[in-house]
Amino acid sequence: MKKTSVHTKTAPRSPGIRLRPDKKSETRDALVKERDLLRLLLDELPDNIYVKDCAGRYVIDNRAHRKFLGAKTEQNVAGKSVFDFFPRALAQKYDEDDKRVIASGKPLLNREEPITDASGTDKWVATSKIPELDRKGTVSRLVCISRDITDRKRYQDALEKTKAELETRVNERTAELKSANERLREQIKLLKEKARLDAELEAARTIQQRLTPSFKPKIPRVNLMGSYLPAYEVGGDYLDYFQNEAGNWVIAIADVCGKGIPAALLMTMLRSTFRASARRETSARELLCSVNDSLTATIDHRSFITALCLIISSDGNSMSYARAGHPPLLRLGAGGGPPKDMKSEGLALGLAPDNATFRSGLEETVIRLDIGDRFFMYTDGLMDAEGRDKECFGQERICALLASLQGVDAEGLVSQVMERIRQFAGGVPYRDDMTMCALNVTGAD
Repeated sequence: MKKTSVHTKTAPRSPGIRLRPDKKSETRDALVKERDLLRLLLDELPDNIYVKDCAGRYVIDNRAHRKFLGAKTEQNVAGKSVFDFFPRALAQKYDEDDKRVIASGKPLLNREEPITDASGTDKWVATSKIPELDRKGTVSRLVCISRDITDRKRYQDALEKTKAELETRVNERTAELKSANERLREQIKLLKEKARLDAELEAARTIQQRLTPSFKPKIPRVNLMGSYLPAYEVGGDYLDYFQNEAGNWVIAIADVCGKGIPAALLMTMLRSTFRASARRETSARELLCSVNDSLTATIDHRSFITALCLIISSDGNSMSYARAGHPPLLRLGAGGGPPKDMKSEGLALGLAPDNATFRSGLEETVIRLDIGDRFFMYTDGLMDAEGRDKECFGQERICALLASLQGVDAEGLVSQVMERIRQFAGGVPYRDDMTMCALNVTGAD
């Protein structure tokens, strides 16, 4: 009996998939196209992009980099190093940077530095050097990007210089205040022409408006209305009212020395300080002392803040009153007649040489709130509002106007005072921020 052998056909083993010649050609053509596209993209980018080997020789660069080096073609750069294009001291510095990145394997990112290009033009650039690692984790090349930030640096320097000039001017309250403010307005007009600063000012204005209360507080027995009108995009007046953790209502009005962005920043700091210090406070005097203690360490010695503070009890039957160099609280009463200044002595915040001096000179008055009582507080921007004849509105006009508004509630007092000042100004721009707040005791919860 013959043995029958069965042969099974098996697929031949291959070390890998081999491409047909036409497939190889297609792959090669695709790679060439991708390389050409990458080269086109690199040459069209405005940043200097280049690759170096570990010996510091240029391997790849783009058109912007060649122009920066003063080289016409890629062949003029390939195989050369920084020592072929820069003064020795500068080339040595760049070479040391390369070696440091290669040795550590850590990239150098966005380092800003001055440099001079091949034409002798001084520039600022932001440079990044990123190590490329091979499969063994060893640095094989450096990929470098250098971006021209000259315009940005010049703008930043100009902006910093302008800000410094503004802060100096607004902090020097001297006999030449009027002419200094005119110069300040001119500086602000110049700054407004810059689109970037326009956006910053608009953002600051929006933030400041949000910091000023826009709601009507529900204070037992008391009706309150406030108004804040900055003379510029941002201002240094402060108006705030809020209920603290003890249930009492804190009302604060203040005027920061100066105008514009520096004053607005100080106002924001003042608001945070007031709210942090008033958490369980019942005394207006103690609250102002706490605020002054906090600000003394940070406020410039040439700056100061006038402030007036009221703390209304949780039941609305009384309030504590103190002022720090601010125009006094006016009491109108229910029976008409001229307003009465509620005298209360005190130095402006940040003006006393030490906290003990400030505390010793600050008085406090506790006022019983009777039905029909009306009170009015304001910043000196109301008095400084000018008419067409350059005459100021003044305190006498304020008092006379309030005396004529008998029986008018808080909303009416604020709206009619503001309207009278608008009529008096006759379209003349306001020189200072205008802030006011009125309250009347209704007796109803």
